[in-house]
Amino acid sequence: MNIGIIGTGNWGTTVAHMISKNVLKNKDKFNKDIIIWGIQEEYNNQTMSDLINKEHENKKYLPNIKLGDNIKYTDKEESFKDIDIIIVALPHQFINTLYKFIPHLKEDIIVLSVIKGVLEGNVYPQEAEYVQDGRNVYKEDNVHKEGSVYKDKNVYKDDGKYARDGQCSQQEDNVYKSTYKEGGNYGSFSLVSEHINKIFKCTTNTLMGANIARDVARGINGDILYKSEGTLGYSKESDKEILYSLLTSEAYKISCTKDLIGVELCGSLKNIIALGYGVTEGLGCSKNTSIFYLRRGFLEMKKFLETFYPSTSSLTLFESCGIADLIVSITSGRNYKYGKAKAEENISEGEFEERIGNQKIQGVGTVNCVYNYVLIEKKLEEFPIFVGIWKIFCDNGPCEQILQTF
Repeated sequence: MNIGIIGTGNWGTTVAHMISKNVLKNKDKFNKDIIIWGIQEEYNNQTMSDLINKEHENKKYLPNIKLGDNIKYTDKEESFKDIDIIIVALPHQFINTLYKFIPHLKEDIIVLSVIKGVLEGNVYPQEAEYVQDGRNVYKEDNVHKEGSVYKDKNVYKDDGKYARDGQCSQQEDNVYKSTYKEGGNYGSFSLVSEHINKIFKCTTNTLMGANIARDVARGINGDILYKSEGTLGYSKESDKEILYSLLTSEAYKISCTKDLIGVELCGSLKNIIALGYGVTEGLGCSKNTSIFYLRRGFLEMKKFLETFYPSTSSLTLFESCGIADLIVSITSGRNYKYGKAKAEENISEGEFEERIGNQKIQGVGTVNCVYNYVLIEKKLEEFPIFVGIWKIFCDNGPCEQILQTF
């Protein structure tokens, strides 16, 4: 089976590194060469192609980790024409990039998403037209009625605004009265896997866990002090067997569950809680206070799943994708670091992303989607922490507001 990875960030590169070792041990199942797709970026006057294909190191996103020479970089979508297993490792903000691959894919591909994040809006319609920059626009009959049109960003009339930087202004109770009811998607909420399913016309599996990319990579390179695990949410038994053999190793263990939605939501919602934990530390709160917040935040994650996705299992929260990933995120993750910097310096999301090498902060977009969804469901009072984080990061509220949420 041929394997392709979409995304050359630190996690996409780490997954490629992990798999490049495993395929050599399973030559009867997998082609030894791994294709990894990304835009042709430059770092210190070197192209991504040269970095990965010649120097075998992604110095921009995963420096000082030597990659296998069986990892082959490409920026050509047509290179995926013979791929059997696709791993999607893009930031969720760039999910529409996948439309570029449609003309080149085989039928009956296996898809694995490692994306942590959710998306605002309904699943994109099949008849969406692909445009040159990798995004899609709706045909005339699919343009949102009564107040929104999909181009680069959603734009709304007086009943709600979506700012250019991805943040939103404070809404009133009747903000969605026309847009939502008349067919627009403002306030609706969907999972990344749902979008991938629609784009690729397949069922998507998902991998989440307590995974700091560099730590996983060091473990793969043989450092016994760096063992990691992940949770595989799968849709088909046949997919589970193939993906398990592709991903698991002595350095990276896999647990499997059919609660695919629970796995994906845990991996997304924890970023919201990590933002707030960073704020508590940036404000100088005691450890007692920060842990008090953390426990309440974890319970709010649990309540969100129980309220809006009752088919999910509460046990998933105690897998690597749940409490373990949350703990890693509030100690080492970029969302935690941004929350702390926000409280200490009042730095913007864009400025902080530049500081960390243009890696994306997933928590802000996620809390914006979650807030809008909870608002439309008229359950704001049941999720005070999510609402408080939204006010701080999306509505320019003071960081001290977090102390009123728990």
